[in-house]
Amino acid sequence: MTSRKTTIAILTALSASLALALADDFKTVNGNEYKNATVTGVEPDGITVKFSGGIVKIPFTELPKEVQERFHYNQENAAASHAAEMAAFNRQINKYKKPIRSGETWRRN
Repeated sequence: MTSRKTTIAILTALSASLALALADDFKTVNGNEYKNATVTGVEPDGITVKFSGGIVKIPFTELPKEVQERFHYNQENAAASHAAEMAAFNRQINKYKKPIRSGETWRRN
């Protein structure tokens, strides 16, 4: 019975991977079209696709509801992910900030 569950899990993973690898056409709500595009990545806020014009990340907010549902878009998860990315970015920036002492001014070298 365990091998059957393992086989089902493997087949499920393969079908999910295959869905990402298949080429598809995407049209944004703004009218931009990406023909014969391959989804190369899925993030909480959008999908990355490779097409004849290059590679682009399309935010879920620019995609039709059907595409959002297909890739399990969740607005709350996207907002939380964005907040976490911004917090990490701000921590990195603050690490390199040099405090200005009273009376000191910034000048270009």
